[in-house]
Amino acid sequence: MKLTQNLASEIIGRLTPYIRVPMNLMDPSGRIVASSDPARHMQVHEGAIAVMERGKDLVIDEGNLHEFPGTKKGVNLPIVHRGQMAGVVGLTGEPDEIMQAAGVTKASVEIALEQIYIQRQVFYQERQWENWLHQLLHPREIDEAYLAEEARYTLNTVMEGEWRVLVLQSDQSLSDKSGQLTALLDQSDMKPLFAVPYREYEFIIALHADHESTALAEKILQQSGIHARIGIGERNNGITGLRASYFEAKQALRFSGKDISIADSSDWVVERLIDAIPDEAFGSIALSYRKKLETLEPVYIFTLRELLARNFKIKETADALHIHRNTLNYRLAQIEEKTGLTPGELKDTILIAIILHHIDY
Repeated sequence: MKLTQNLASEIIGRLTPYIRVPMNLMDPSGRIVASSDPARHMQVHEGAIAVMERGKDLVIDEGNLHEFPGTKKGVNLPIVHRGQMAGVVGLTGEPDEIMQAAGVTKASVEIALEQIYIQRQVFYQERQWENWLHQLLHPREIDEAYLAEEARYTLNTVMEGEWRVLVLQSDQSLSDKSGQLTALLDQSDMKPLFAVPYREYEFIIALHADHESTALAEKILQQSGIHARIGIGERNNGITGLRASYFEAKQALRFSGKDISIADSSDWVVERLIDAIPDEAFGSIALSYRKKLETLEPVYIFTLRELLARNFKIKETADALHIHRNTLNYRLAQIEEKTGLTPGELKDTILIAIILHHIDY
């Protein structure tokens, strides 16, 4: 990574209040790209050129000042980043007096370069994962062989093994929450396959199946301060397993409703099974009964949902509805009379549950 004008200017601006010595930062061509003395900006620094050519420190004093036209007494040190020359830092003054400050400045610049490099790498990798994820979650079909190749050669990842996907869903944008959520994952000693925003209001985390996904979901909601719900998919194998786990997590969020903050797919097996019935098959078998149920007043539909949620326990359902159990029995009798379906009988109960799954209200 090379020292650029924008980066050098920011570094000079931050260091000047603390290092009260005239300071220059030079790019690899020897040009002053930032200086505490604006008059020297963009001048060619002969001392910096020498440092770049020799790859070592240069002290300019009375003895060699004439060798570097346009320079002043001082210390010029090479800035090295990941084994490559990135530029030169120069401080003006008596060399013996400013050598320590020059060393501090050099170290500060090199640390800044490394931090920026890491941030860019993380950002670049996140964009690569986002692109890969969009292909994985294509609504129609995927090319598993292509995705495996992309993962291996672009993302340096092998997709073998079992994974479980967590989907954070929020009514606020999650696109700028990557750093915060990644920090929480680091604190949890969990190394996800990836943790990236997907669209604006979703954030996806893919964990090894052995990790405690529910505990992580609870920690995210408690410590992140993000208002969100989290769906957890089943453990599945490989690339197709990742895709399946994502859609299972989304299903769990859909089935659970807004009052449940963590929805585990394993808690919604019956609903998932019902959801898997093709619309055509459902329509041809259950349409007549659906029409009858849809003619019922909303209070009857609500009563049936409450009854199903409480495993057809009459007293518990009556208490939840704040009605007398006789009133509940009357409603059930009315439902049977209007639809021909008897709530409480196994076959009719299954049919009612399936139809209610397809009714929105």
